[in-house]
Amino acid sequence: MKLSTLMRLLQQAYETGFDESREGYNGEHMRQGDAAIFEGNRDKALGRMLGEAIKRGELDE
Repeated sequence: MKLSTLMRLLQQAYETGFDESREGYNGEHMRQGDAAIFEGNRDKALGRMLGEAIKRGELDE
């Protein structure tokens, strides 16, 4: 596994999780209590992205 690939996936997961959390609040800024929702969305996004990277052969299982 390349470190650069992992770092790219982590950055994408962070951005995707933030976008999905923000969409849930109609674009409002995240409040402090929304952190758990963001973390859940981020983790789901990371799981999806890691699965896709494995399928493309970018990462070893």
